[in-house]
Amino acid sequence: MKHISLLFMLLVLVFVACKKDDPCADSITYNNQIKTIINSSCAYAGCHNGDVNSSAPGNYTTQAGLTDVTSNGKLNNRVVTLKDMPPSNATGPKTLTDAQLQLMKCWIQQGYK
Repeated sequence: MKHISLLFMLLVLVFVACKKDDPCADSITYNNQIKTIINSSCAYAGCHNGDVNSSAPGNYTTQAGLTDVTSNGKLNNRVVTLKDMPPSNATGPKTLTDAQLQLMKCWIQQGYK
């Protein structure tokens, strides 16, 4: 009996250790994870914050303000595929961290919740 329990525990440990983690397993939402990234990397003064003197089009201070670029694929293309947003000449952050980029990818894959 002791050997069977030990074998069972070993099999469970092997299964758990070999299980591939899905980085998008958790639900990613605009309000819980993405808003902070957008506000710090995109929607600051002089960029996508809707100011008339802004050098970038669009007001990304709300999820509704992102609707055009999410529905037409531009957000995915510029942020995930080309990785040229934020641009190198930005006055704010110049790049997204790997963790921020992964959250953005998951949010896009999950349908921009």
